[in-house]
Amino acid sequence: MLTSNFVTKNAHLDRLFELAVYSPPASRCTPPAGSELVFNLAFVAVRSIQFSGRNTVDRTMVTREKPYSPDTELRRLVGKLLPFFEQHGNKLLLATAAILLVAAVAVFLTRRSTATSAAGWTEIAAAMSAEDYASIADRYPGTPVGRWARLIEADSYLQNAVQLAFTDREASAGELEEATSTYSDLLNSE
Repeated sequence: MLTSNFVTKNAHLDRLFELAVYSPPASRCTPPAGSELVFNLAFVAVRSIQFSGRNTVDRTMVTREKPYSPDTELRRLVGKLLPFFEQHGNKLLLATAAILLVAAVAVFLTRRSTATSAAGWTEIAAAMSAEDYASIADRYPGTPVGRWARLIEADSYLQNAVQLAFTDREASAGELEEATSTYSDLLNSE
């Protein structure tokens, strides 16, 4: 049985050799089922003998080593950077944490400022009198919302003073005085 098995394997190898050498390229791409590895080795061996003109197999074709491997480059890079990170790792970690903390605070303040500003503009849109604008300006001091509310408050006092000038001079003078003081407060606040 051993002899017949050996003969069968040799016949199989001979058939693979014939396929690799004498078959057209399309049939070389489809080896018999279950013999892909043997077929590939026979094909490489035959091709290396054909191209080299020698009776020995070219070792670079059989092993198929790649001259460049990203895994090798990565290992080389990590090998160079590892001592640097071992020496300065804590400093880099602290610097990264500080940068992230500053960024988080900036995002928080910007969002809070935007939300506050939006609420203030909504209140300005709903305000009806000079007193409403004064309360808005007092709630949002030093912000664009507060300055606009103060300006609209002063304009309201001035408009009331002009309307009252023909009917009630004393009330008109009081409104004009309020408008003047509000305008001067607005100029002095900047």
